[in-house]
Amino acid sequence: MKRIISILICFLVFSATQINAQVSDNRVDTYWAPRVVPVKQYRDSTWLSFWNKVTDGIPSTPLTVTPVKIASYTVSAGEFVPLDATLSSFTITLPSAPANKTQVGVKMVLTNGTNTVQIRTSGSDVFNKVGGGTTISTQIVNQGYMLQYNVSTGIWYVMADDLPLSGLDTRYWGSAGNSPTVSTTFLGTTNSQALIFKTNNTERFRITETGPFTTGTLTYTDVNTWSSFQGSANNYYQSIWQNSNSGSTASTDLVLSNNLGTSTSYYGNFGINSSGFTGSSIFAKPSAVYLTGTTSDLAIGTTTNSSIYFATDGTTRFKMDSVGISRMFTTPNTSTINGAFWYDNAFRAFTFYHSDGTGSTNNAVFKNAMREVGVFMPATTVTATNYGVQFTTSDATGLGFAPNGNLSMGVTTTSAVITQRLRLGNTTTPTSWLSLMAGSTATSSAPMKFTSGALQTTPEVGAVEFLTDQPSIVITTGAARKNFVLSDITLTSGRVPFSTTNGRMTDLAAFTYATNRLSPTYITLAAGTTAAGTAPLVMTSGALLTTPIAGAIEFLTDQPSIVITTGAARKNFVLSDITLTSGRIPFNTTNGRVTDATGFLYSTTSGLTTTSLTATSPSTLAGIVNTGNITLTTAGNGITIKTGVNASVGTATLVAGTIAVANTNITANSRVFISPVGNANAGLLDVTTSAGVGFTIRSASPSDVRPVYYWVVEGN
Repeated sequence: MKRIISILICFLVFSATQINAQVSDNRVDTYWAPRVVPVKQYRDSTWLSFWNKVTDGIPSTPLTVTPVKIASYTVSAGEFVPLDATLSSFTITLPSAPANKTQVGVKMVLTNGTNTVQIRTSGSDVFNKVGGGTTISTQIVNQGYMLQYNVSTGIWYVMADDLPLSGLDTRYWGSAGNSPTVSTTFLGTTNSQALIFKTNNTERFRITETGPFTTGTLTYTDVNTWSSFQGSANNYYQSIWQNSNSGSTASTDLVLSNNLGTSTSYYGNFGINSSGFTGSSIFAKPSAVYLTGTTSDLAIGTTTNSSIYFATDGTTRFKMDSVGISRMFTTPNTSTINGAFWYDNAFRAFTFYHSDGTGSTNNAVFKNAMREVGVFMPATTVTATNYGVQFTTSDATGLGFAPNGNLSMGVTTTSAVITQRLRLGNTTTPTSWLSLMAGSTATSSAPMKFTSGALQTTPEVGAVEFLTDQPSIVITTGAARKNFVLSDITLTSGRVPFSTTNGRMTDLAAFTYATNRLSPTYITLAAGTTAAGTAPLVMTSGALLTTPIAGAIEFLTDQPSIVITTGAARKNFVLSDITLTSGRIPFNTTNGRVTDATGFLYSTTSGLTTTSLTATSPSTLAGIVNTGNITLTTAGNGITIKTGVNASVGTATLVAGTIAVANTNITANSRVFISPVGNANAGLLDVTTSAGVGFTIRSASPSDVRPVYYWVVEGN
């Protein structure tokens, strides 16, 4: 019993020991084998005799890890085979007739939980683990078998059956690196455990099971944390990013964007330019550090009861307190900083300092309504008889309010007349005598507002006035008042504006002008008069378009034309030399225009009526009324009449001496002329008509079967 327990303990210990073996390329690969201690120690151990009994010796070479197998495979000696049964079950066959002490390993690394991999021996070999059976199976991830063959017994000994994931294939990261061959390869965990990275057995950073990237452990907790960095050092604790390129466009940037962010919009940028950076903007200076916002406002401030400081050379130059008060420094320091100012909370006043270059200081104090307003101490005192409030440099008034209420800018101390440029509001440097700031959408924020009032009785040149709905200006010529033209809408480029009933302008999409072309939807012209120059429309003769445009109306010398849509073909308008008479048929004159005559008429009832008809070639006439003769002037010409149903000419063959010819054109005035062909069974012929039905030809001989020609002539 003790011997059995010892054997079991031996196997359990064997299954948990790792050996590092040195291979020929000087890399140290890791594989797992059933050892209690490394080989050199194992040889000295008391377990050696038991090992030799079971395995018939210790293997001399490590196992070679194969790529993951997903289908049936025959193992070669010395291979370690990882298995993936995610797609299907399959079989692994051990080597046939292997050498003594041959070792192989198999291990399940992926499965769907139901598929099974069966490990099968070859020939008469059996497994010791299943009491002489020839197959064992695995269905559990991480379950595996380390097998060694004893040639004398024909037994594959199961040396271990639960192997850790290590050095199996390119899906798993080995100490010597990996060459992944499948897209599902990753480095991480498959359960709810963090991925921890250590050096010198000390944690350096981790990726938690919920995703945040952390270094160290924060001293407080927060929500929605993507990453955190914590450390402790009585010195600089830094995260350094450096772009070592010194090119003209090189920089190092930290860019943050929101849900609308693109490469050109909605992002904030904190960065530094390279030493060789070139450009013209304030952000493009070499080695300049910048903080910018693109397509977004840039807010700089504090969210608690704290101040904002601006410093240069390590010295505070400007401070904004938590209550919004700006100051250059907390106490006056007039001896060192030219142009400094501070806010005196006790007197509610701003004090500015300016040195005149000799070391003396001149104060300019602004106080609120409870105190004195407009107290100044310029280098040369100016009496209050000239100005009530004055801003001055070098005895020249920059801005002054005179006792009479005038506002002056850029005048001398001896005059209160406004003679220089005046700027009202927050505008840029003025380029005119009066510059107004831009308006806004808020009420009472228009740059300028006129109050409606009476117009001057005697207009003054240059006066701008506003009465009810009409602004106006008085021009120099004749001191005449002219109205500004207003529009009811925002006029659109290319459209032709026109006045509405209230005298203001509007436009339509259907009335445009471009490149010397007026394009209305339709034009209504007024009636002309007998006076010269009053025609509704006058076209000037000119060259025709080289490439006709459909719809173009043109006029060349004596011929107007229009270009039709089909084929963009130019067609001439037909002109007449006279006023054409109703019922007459127009015909061309020698100049290409048309005229008409009293003897050439047409009506829907009488057809064509002419005093004479002269044919010079075969003609087809229908519905022609000729009041004169029809003359054929060329020998051999004649009159051709079409045959067929209801025709006026044709041939009918007698049957037993009679034939009825249908012709609905027969009237009471129809005259039918007949002519028999041949004299066989000759008999006299006669014809009778029936209006709207036809006519019947009869022969005096009942056996007459001759063809008969007929010609129907309508009497008038």
